[in-house]
Amino acid sequence: MEASCKYCGMRYKRGTKRNGTSPLWAHINRCHNDWKLQKTILNFCPISSHKGADVGKEIEKCLLDLELEKIFCIIVDNASSDDIAIRYMRRKINGWKTGVLKGWFHHMRCVAHIVNLVVSDGLKIVNECITRVRHVVRFIKQSSARLLKFKKCRPPVGPTPDQEVPSAFLKLASA
Repeated sequence: MEASCKYCGMRYKRGTKRNGTSPLWAHINRCHNDWKLQKTILNFCPISSHKGADVGKEIEKCLLDLELEKIFCIIVDNASSDDIAIRYMRRKINGWKTGVLKGWFHHMRCVAHIVNLVVSDGLKIVNECITRVRHVVRFIKQSSARLLKFKKCRPPVGPTPDQEVPSAFLKLASA
């Protein structure tokens, strides 16, 4: 079996390791420096109403204008109107008989948005503690006399040499 790289045209035969793909892996590591990654934005369109059905109709209109038929997934935010828009699109695309896997994977939630929500909720819980530590550090650093007194009276922060160094100790030591 042979394969050729669509970027540089080099031809490769099946290898003996890694299911026959070892020459391809070696080539990828050399060839990827020359690749020119391109980000393409297909379309921007203003949406007057943010109701789910209206958003779905606008997405449908954009897909028809761009003559895109086979859609694997649509990545959306975490809003309830997006759920309605995706249900609308799933029905439409399945009606076109060109849907991939009957639209089971059309609704992909934006992972970055979900992680941001989780982290924000977690920070709300410890926000008061973080604020107090920041105020204490600021108070001590505002005066050189306070800073000198703090350095004299504080116990050494950090693990003993036979322990691993947790990041919390490093952060407190640098504060």
